[in-house]
Amino acid sequence: MADTELPEWSYAEQSPEVRSPAAHEVRAVLSTAEQIDRRLAVFFRVAAATGARRGELCALRWSDIDWETSTVRFDEAVIAAWGPSEIKGPKTRKSVRRVAVDQGTLDRLRKSRAVKVEQDPLAS
Repeated sequence: MADTELPEWSYAEQSPEVRSPAAHEVRAVLSTAEQIDRRLAVFFRVAAATGARRGELCALRWSDIDWETSTVRFDEAVIAAWGPSEIKGPKTRKSVRRVAVDQGTLDRLRKSRAVKVEQDPLAS
């Protein structure tokens, strides 16, 4: 390692800025997802409504949803790894949080849960 040199780069080599999608782009993604798979559409809807990371969304459980206060609690994440994935707690306490969600998102979650329970009553 003593002979290793750090790569050199200039500010001109920076990649373009990352931007948030516009509202019409989010609506288009949600509409397309709805046509493909209801579960995918709900996943994207919760992602758009909460701004949560992919791993946090994958680790959500029904018990993380507080239907009365219209909030979702994020306190775990699925970590992609070679072999089976793992569910882990956050790196910092600040990562544990409750996020308010809109009524439309809650309605879609309720419907998704009802369909799941109808298909598998033990899944509730």
